[in-house]
Amino acid sequence: MKKMLAFISALGMMCAVVPVLPAENFSAIYASAQTSGKITEGVTEDGIAYEIYGTYDEEYSAETGEKIKTNIVYEYVSITGYEGSKSIVAVPAEIENTPVTCIARYAFNGKTISNITLPNSITTIEKEAFRNCSNLTEMILPDSVETIGTSVFEDCSSLTEIKFPSSLSVIEAFLFCNCTSLTDISIPDTVTSIDNSAFLNCTNLIAVSIPDNVSKIGGSAFSGCTSLTEIKLPSSLSTLSAGLFSECTQLVSVEIPDSVKIIEFSAFVNCTSLSEINLPDSVKSIGNGAFTNTSIKEFTIPASVTSIPERAFQNCKLLEKVTIPDSIKSIGEDAFLGCEKLKEVTIPSSVKSIGNHAFSYGYNWGAYKYDFDFTIYGYAGTAAQTYAEENDCIFVDLDAEIPTETEPTETETETTSEELLPGDADGSGKVDILDVITINKAILGKEQLTDAQLKAIDFNGNEKPDSSDSLTLMKYIVGLVTDLTA
Repeated sequence: MKKMLAFISALGMMCAVVPVLPAENFSAIYASAQTSGKITEGVTEDGIAYEIYGTYDEEYSAETGEKIKTNIVYEYVSITGYEGSKSIVAVPAEIENTPVTCIARYAFNGKTISNITLPNSITTIEKEAFRNCSNLTEMILPDSVETIGTSVFEDCSSLTEIKFPSSLSVIEAFLFCNCTSLTDISIPDTVTSIDNSAFLNCTNLIAVSIPDNVSKIGGSAFSGCTSLTEIKLPSSLSTLSAGLFSECTQLVSVEIPDSVKIIEFSAFVNCTSLSEINLPDSVKSIGNGAFTNTSIKEFTIPASVTSIPERAFQNCKLLEKVTIPDSIKSIGEDAFLGCEKLKEVTIPSSVKSIGNHAFSYGYNWGAYKYDFDFTIYGYAGTAAQTYAEENDCIFVDLDAEIPTETEPTETETETTSEELLPGDADGSGKVDILDVITINKAILGKEQLTDAQLKAIDFNGNEKPDSSDSLTLMKYIVGLVTDLTA
């Protein structure tokens, strides 16, 4: 009992020394550090919704104990929406004496506005701010704008003209996706990057001017631009990204700069009007399906490339000639599937593997053999010969030796100079595979034919040895042609 009384007495003495503060100091005890954030919001007479941001101190009221803001400083205004009915809108430069610097995400999304004027105070336009404004026809962005978010003008199907600010450095992803009325784009020199799908499905876009400062263009950036006929790429570009020009069905010409090292998958897939393209020696890699379903007629693969990937030229129905360099080590599956005008190919000994259906096959809901006369020129014991034998192709060994010529007798000399048997390219008095090899060497410039030899093998009458003559003779040898004089 005595201990309990002593404890109560001590507690009373402690309470006696705690000072009692006056009421006016109550809020000071609970004052917080300075805060930045939204201070207030409202709607203008024109129906423009806004929020004002700035700094303030947050304290508790002495009377109510509730939080209150003190030392308020307005810094900027963000436009958050539009509740008006007018189709022509002008965003004010100031609201409540505070500069308007931002158009917030979704601010005008889906609104029926046809024209909007932005003040020079705007620095930021957040993502999807004007998305799906299907009546918006023109947009002039003031030079004060530094950042434009993704999809800001996506689905603005009536937008015909856009003026970029001179301070812009990045064209964000999907920025003009599905802007189907946009016809012309001039990108300012300040831009260094164009992101993925920036102009996806701009079906009426005819011309694009891309400055040399642009070092990156993202995947599918111009995919589906079905009216685009030509484009010059910047000299600082190192990669043609995946699907970059896919489905650009009117694209006829592309100038690829020497800076490009990589062409990614499907870069030009379904560019059905693209009939010619030259790759610089800087290109080291070609992606799967890069040129699928184009109208390329001839193609030279740069010596800097080491492999032809799967479906690289699939369904290039007009392709007649492809040059494969000694640098190539592999040819992927379906690489030339459906190239029905390609009748022959020379495959160097450097090629160690050739995928299924790479040559001489078409495609119609599955691969099928379209050319049993397809000729592969190559070297015995290599992947070229293996593929030819396994896929019923004609194989011509470029290393086969031609018998050493002997001095002809006087009678033989007269016969040789005047007339040889049809197809007797080597003057041996008979027609066999060695005559085909002689023609191929003449085509490659490794052997000069006499007038009599040329007459014997010039089946198409063009007065020069060519692949048509070689193929005709090969058909004769295997029994597909019975008369060389017809």
